Amino acid sequence: MNKSTLYTLVTAGLLSVVSTPVLSDDDISEARKASNAAIEKAFNQEKSEEVFEPFDPDSPDFNPNNEEINAYFYAGLTHEDSDDLNIWIVESGVRVLFDDNWSGRANVLMYWDDRKDLFEGMNFGGSGALLYSIGKYNPSFSLRPVIGAGFYIADNQCDDTTVCDEDVTGGVFPEVGFSMLTGGIEVYGYTRYVYHPELDNGTQLGLSIGYKL
Repeated sequence: MNKSTLYTLVTAGLLSVVSTPVLSDDDISEARKASNAAIEKAFNQEKSEEVFEPFDPDSPDFNPNNEEINAYFYAGLTHEDSDDLNIWIVESGVRVLFDDNWSGRANVLMYWDDRKDLFEGMNFGGSGALLYSIGKYNPSFSLRPVIGAGFYIADNQCDDTTVCDEDVTGGVFPEVGFSMLTGGIEVYGYTRYVYHPELDNGTQLGLSIGYKL
Protein backbone atom coordinates (compact mmCIF):
# COMPACT_ATOMS: atom_id res chain seq x y z
CA MET A 1 0.00 0.00 0.00
CA ASN A 2 1.51 3.35 -1.03
CA LYS A 3 1.61 6.58 1.01
CA SER A 4 -1.19 8.26 -0.97
CA THR A 5 -3.62 5.45 -0.20
CA LEU A 6 -2.61 5.43 3.50
CA TYR A 7 -3.17 9.18 3.81
CA THR A 8 -6.60 8.86 2.19
CA LEU A 9 -7.67 6.14 4.64
CA VAL A 10 -6.44 8.06 7.71
CA THR A 11 -8.16 11.28 6.59
CA ALA A 12 -11.43 9.48 5.91
CA GLY A 13 -11.32 7.83 9.36
CA LEU A 14 -10.60 11.08 11.21
CA LEU A 15 -13.37 12.82 9.31
CA SER A 16 -15.83 10.14 10.39
CA VAL A 17 -14.82 10.37 14.07
CA VAL A 18 -14.43 14.14 14.45
CA SER A 19 -17.67 14.98 12.68
CA THR A 20 -19.80 12.84 15.02
CA PRO A 21 -20.32 15.22 18.03
CA VAL A 22 -20.74 18.53 16.10
CA LEU A 23 -22.93 17.56 13.14
CA SER A 24 -26.62 16.68 12.83
CA ASP A 25 -27.72 13.15 12.07
CA ASP A 26 -28.18 13.98 8.38
CA ASP A 27 -24.76 15.62 8.18
CA ILE A 28 -23.17 12.67 9.98
CA SER A 29 -24.81 10.26 7.51
CA GLU A 30 -23.53 12.26 4.53
CA ALA A 31 -20.04 12.51 6.05
CA ARG A 32 -19.92 8.77 6.64
CA LYS A 33 -21.05 8.11 3.07
CA ALA A 34 -18.29 10.40 1.79
CA SER A 35 -15.67 8.70 3.96
CA ASN A 36 -16.84 5.24 2.87
CA ALA A 37 -16.67 6.32 -0.79
CA ALA A 38 -13.14 7.65 -0.25
CA ILE A 39 -12.06 4.37 1.37
CA GLU A 40 -13.59 2.31 -1.44
CA LYS A 41 -11.92 4.49 -4.07
CA ALA A 42 -8.56 4.16 -2.32
CA PHE A 43 -8.80 0.35 -2.20
CA ASN A 44 -9.89 0.16 -5.84
CA GLN A 45 -6.96 2.35 -6.85
CA GLU A 46 -4.53 0.15 -4.90
CA LYS A 47 -6.00 -2.99 -6.49
CA SER A 48 -5.76 -1.59 -10.02
CA GLU A 49 -2.11 -0.69 -9.50
CA GLU A 50 -1.26 -4.28 -8.56
CA VAL A 51 -2.98 -5.96 -11.53
CA PHE A 52 -0.48 -7.70 -13.83
CA GLU A 53 -1.07 -6.98 -17.50
CA PRO A 54 0.87 -9.08 -20.04
CA PHE A 55 2.62 -7.17 -22.82
CA ASP A 56 0.83 -6.59 -26.10
CA PRO A 57 3.14 -6.65 -29.16
CA ASP A 58 0.80 -4.19 -30.91
CA SER A 59 0.69 -1.71 -28.03
CA PRO A 60 2.47 1.68 -28.40
CA ASP A 61 4.72 0.83 -25.41
CA PHE A 62 6.00 -2.35 -27.06
CA ASN A 63 6.13 -1.02 -30.64
CA PRO A 64 6.17 2.82 -30.36
CA ASN A 65 6.60 3.43 -34.10
CA ASN A 66 4.08 0.75 -35.13
CA GLU A 67 6.68 -0.68 -37.49
CA GLU A 68 6.19 -3.90 -39.43
CA ILE A 69 8.85 -6.59 -39.48
CA ASN A 70 9.87 -6.82 -43.14
CA ALA A 71 10.72 -10.43 -43.89
CA TYR A 72 10.62 -12.25 -47.21
CA PHE A 73 10.46 -15.95 -47.92
CA TYR A 74 12.29 -16.65 -51.15
CA ALA A 75 13.44 -19.41 -53.46
CA GLY A 76 16.08 -19.21 -56.13
CA LEU A 77 18.22 -21.09 -58.62
CA THR A 78 21.99 -20.58 -58.88
CA HIS A 79 24.60 -21.96 -61.24
CA GLU A 80 28.32 -22.18 -60.52
CA ASP A 81 30.97 -23.00 -63.08
CA SER A 82 34.69 -23.51 -62.55
CA ASP A 83 37.46 -25.93 -63.57
CA ASP A 84 36.27 -28.32 -60.85
CA LEU A 85 32.53 -27.69 -60.70
CA ASN A 86 29.47 -27.36 -62.87
CA ILE A 87 26.76 -27.34 -60.23
CA TRP A 88 23.17 -26.18 -59.93
CA ILE A 89 21.99 -24.93 -56.55
CA VAL A 90 18.41 -24.56 -55.33
CA GLU A 91 18.21 -22.02 -52.49
CA SER A 92 15.28 -21.46 -50.17
CA GLY A 93 15.12 -19.33 -47.03
CA VAL A 94 14.27 -16.01 -45.40
CA ARG A 95 15.59 -12.51 -45.94
CA VAL A 96 14.93 -10.00 -43.13
CA LEU A 97 15.20 -6.22 -43.67
CA PHE A 98 16.74 -4.70 -40.53
CA ASP A 99 16.19 -1.15 -41.75
CA ASP A 100 15.92 0.71 -45.07
CA ASN A 101 19.32 -0.55 -46.23
CA TRP A 102 20.66 -3.48 -44.17
CA SER A 103 19.27 -6.99 -44.43
CA GLY A 104 20.26 -10.53 -43.50
CA ARG A 105 19.65 -13.78 -45.34
CA ALA A 106 19.59 -17.40 -44.15
CA ASN A 107 18.79 -20.33 -46.41
CA VAL A 108 19.16 -24.02 -47.09
CA LEU A 109 20.89 -25.39 -50.18
CA MET A 110 20.29 -28.37 -52.42
CA TYR A 111 22.80 -28.90 -55.21
CA TRP A 112 24.02 -31.38 -57.77
CA ASP A 113 26.93 -31.58 -60.22
CA ASP A 114 26.08 -31.98 -63.90
CA ARG A 115 29.43 -33.61 -64.63
CA LYS A 116 29.25 -35.86 -61.56
CA ASP A 117 33.03 -35.66 -61.23
CA LEU A 118 33.00 -34.57 -57.58
CA PHE A 119 29.43 -34.82 -56.30
CA GLU A 120 27.07 -37.74 -56.59
CA GLY A 121 23.31 -37.28 -56.35
CA MET A 122 21.66 -34.54 -54.29
CA ASN A 123 23.75 -32.69 -51.69
CA PHE A 124 22.58 -30.38 -48.92
CA GLY A 125 23.92 -27.42 -46.97
CA GLY A 126 23.21 -23.99 -45.50
CA SER A 127 24.22 -20.43 -46.25
CA GLY A 128 24.02 -16.96 -44.72
CA ALA A 129 24.80 -13.42 -45.84
CA LEU A 130 24.72 -9.79 -44.75
CA LEU A 131 23.53 -7.42 -47.50
CA TYR A 132 23.40 -3.68 -48.03
CA SER A 133 20.92 -2.13 -50.48
CA ILE A 134 22.05 1.19 -51.97
CA GLY A 135 19.43 3.93 -52.18
CA LYS A 136 16.12 4.80 -50.57
CA TYR A 137 13.70 2.03 -49.62
CA ASN A 138 10.10 2.36 -50.82
CA PRO A 139 7.77 -0.51 -49.84
CA SER A 140 5.53 0.18 -52.84
CA PHE A 141 8.34 0.02 -55.42
CA SER A 142 12.12 -0.12 -55.07
CA LEU A 143 14.79 -0.77 -57.67
CA ARG A 144 18.20 -0.87 -56.00
CA PRO A 145 21.68 -2.34 -56.34
CA VAL A 146 22.80 -4.65 -53.53
CA ILE A 147 26.25 -5.54 -52.21
CA GLY A 148 27.18 -7.96 -49.47
CA ALA A 149 29.16 -10.96 -48.29
CA GLY A 150 28.31 -14.43 -47.08
CA PHE A 151 29.36 -18.01 -46.45
CA TYR A 152 28.14 -21.53 -47.02
CA ILE A 153 28.74 -24.96 -45.50
CA ALA A 154 27.57 -28.24 -47.05
CA ASP A 155 28.06 -31.96 -47.11
CA ASN A 156 30.67 -33.15 -49.58
CA GLN A 157 30.42 -36.45 -51.40
CA CYS A 158 33.63 -35.93 -53.30
CA ASP A 159 34.93 -39.09 -54.97
CA ASP A 160 38.26 -37.65 -56.08
CA THR A 161 40.44 -37.83 -52.95
CA THR A 162 43.27 -36.01 -54.71
CA VAL A 163 41.07 -32.90 -54.79
CA CYS A 164 39.15 -33.18 -51.53
CA ASP A 165 39.14 -35.66 -48.67
CA GLU A 166 36.65 -34.11 -46.24
CA ASP A 167 32.99 -34.92 -45.66
CA VAL A 168 32.12 -31.25 -45.24
CA THR A 169 33.03 -28.37 -47.55
CA GLY A 170 32.49 -24.64 -47.32
CA GLY A 171 33.39 -21.28 -48.74
CA VAL A 172 32.98 -17.51 -48.54
CA PHE A 173 31.88 -15.05 -51.17
CA PRO A 174 31.29 -11.38 -51.98
CA GLU A 175 27.94 -10.74 -53.64
CA VAL A 176 26.63 -8.08 -56.01
CA GLY A 177 23.02 -8.00 -57.12
CA PHE A 178 20.02 -5.97 -58.22
CA SER A 179 16.71 -6.01 -56.34
CA MET A 180 13.28 -5.06 -57.66
CA LEU A 181 10.59 -4.91 -54.98
CA THR A 182 6.93 -4.16 -55.66
CA GLY A 183 3.64 -5.14 -54.07
CA GLY A 184 5.24 -7.48 -51.54
CA ILE A 185 7.16 -9.38 -54.24
CA GLU A 186 10.94 -9.16 -54.67
CA VAL A 187 12.85 -10.28 -57.75
CA TYR A 188 16.58 -10.46 -57.10
CA GLY A 189 19.36 -11.22 -59.56
CA TYR A 190 22.90 -11.70 -58.28
CA THR A 191 26.44 -12.85 -58.93
CA ARG A 192 28.97 -14.20 -56.42
CA TYR A 193 32.62 -15.10 -56.53
CA VAL A 194 33.08 -18.11 -54.26
CA TYR A 195 36.38 -18.88 -52.55
CA HIS A 196 36.56 -22.64 -51.92
CA PRO A 197 39.22 -23.97 -49.54
CA GLU A 198 39.74 -27.23 -51.47
CA LEU A 199 38.38 -26.60 -54.99
CA ASP A 200 38.98 -24.02 -57.66
CA ASN A 201 37.20 -20.73 -57.03
CA GLY A 202 34.05 -20.25 -59.05
CA THR A 203 31.56 -17.65 -60.21
CA GLN A 204 27.88 -18.03 -59.40
CA LEU A 205 24.95 -16.47 -61.25
CA GLY A 206 21.45 -16.70 -59.86
CA LEU A 207 17.90 -15.42 -59.67
CA SER A 208 15.44 -15.57 -56.75
CA ILE A 209 11.85 -14.57 -56.10
CA GLY A 210 10.70 -13.54 -52.63
CA TYR A 211 7.28 -13.06 -51.06
CA LYS A 212 6.67 -10.78 -48.06
CA LEU A 213 5.59 -12.72 -44.98
